[in-house]
Amino acid sequence: MSPQLLGAVVALLLGALVALLAARRRTAARPEFVAWAKSSYSGGGENNACVEVAHNDQGLTGIRDTKDKEVGPILAVPHVAWRAFLRDVAP
Repeated sequence: MSPQLLGAVVALLLGALVALLAARRRTAARPEFVAWAKSSYSGGGENNACVEVAHNDQGLTGIRDTKDKEVGPILAVPHVAWRAFLRDVAP
């Protein structure tokens, strides 16, 4: 793994931890996201690794598994951490 990719992953995970701790202080409820978008890298079959991404007005970006979207976990990270992740992993 390249140092840039490792740095991006660490930044994303740290951002997720900060967001999780802040969200737990505010409320125990699941963050609200409205317009989920399926990743353009997701395949068309049912067994592919597909993710969806959404943003909310609380400054968070949500990432979830398409196959488990109704009750599955949502990784919520600050918008700035998500943008840094995308910037660092872009070809």
